[in-house]
Amino acid sequence: MIELSTIIDLVTFGSSIMFGILFFSSKIKNNSGNFYLSLFLFCIGYITFKGIVYDIYEREIFQFDVSLFLLVFLFFYLNKTIGRILNYWWYLLFVPGVLINLTTYFKNLNQILILIHFHQIFYLFTLFLIVYFFKILHVHNSHIKEFYSNIESKTLSWLKLILLIVYSFHFFEFIEALIPTKRADDLEILFSIIYSLIPFSLVYLIGLNGFYQFEIF
Repeated sequence: MIELSTIIDLVTFGSSIMFGILFFSSKIKNNSGNFYLSLFLFCIGYITFKGIVYDIYEREIFQFDVSLFLLVFLFFYLNKTIGRILNYWWYLLFVPGVLINLTTYFKNLNQILILIHFHQIFYLFTLFLIVYFFKILHVHNSHIKEFYSNIESKTLSWLKLILLIVYSFHFFEFIEALIPTKRADDLEILFSIIYSLIPFSLVYLIGLNGFYQFEIF
C-alpha cells in the first residue's frame, strides 16, 4: 500500500519539475532571477524523487546530495530580483555542497580529521545563510520604503516564509535526533509526512508567488 508521504512526494516531484521548466523557459517578469528559482525547484524535485525511490527499494539509490545547493540558488534569486550586482565570491557558497558530495564518493577523504565534522559544519553554514538572507531582506525593505509608497509587491515577504519552512526542516531533524530510538520508530510515519509536506509547501509558495514577482530595481 502506498503511504501518504509517498503520494505527497509524487505530487511535489511533478509540480516542482513542471514549475521549474516554466520558470526556466517562460519570458516572464523576472527572467534573470527565475533561472535560479527554476534550479531551486529542480533540486526539490530531485530530493523528492530520491525519497520516492527510497520508499520503493528501501535503500539509497542516488548518492548525490543537493540539499546544500538549495539556499544558494535562492540566494542568487533574491539578489537578482532586488537588482544587486553579481559578486564572484557568491560562487564560493557552492563549495560546501561540492565538498559534502566529495566525502560521499571518496570515502578516504573522511580520514582527514576536519572532514569528519563536515555535516555539523554545514548545518552552521545553512543557519548562516538563513540569517544573512533575513539581513538582506531587512535592508531591502528599509530601502524600498524610501522610494515607493506601495510596497506590497516589493517586500518579498513570501521569501521569508520559505526561509522559515527551510529552517523548520532542520528543526524537526534536530527534534527527531533527540527522541529515543524506540519512540522515534513509533513516530516514523508522522515525521515522514512532515518531511514530505515541507518541500510540498515550498513548491506551492513558489508557484503561488514566483510568477507574479518582478525584478524590483
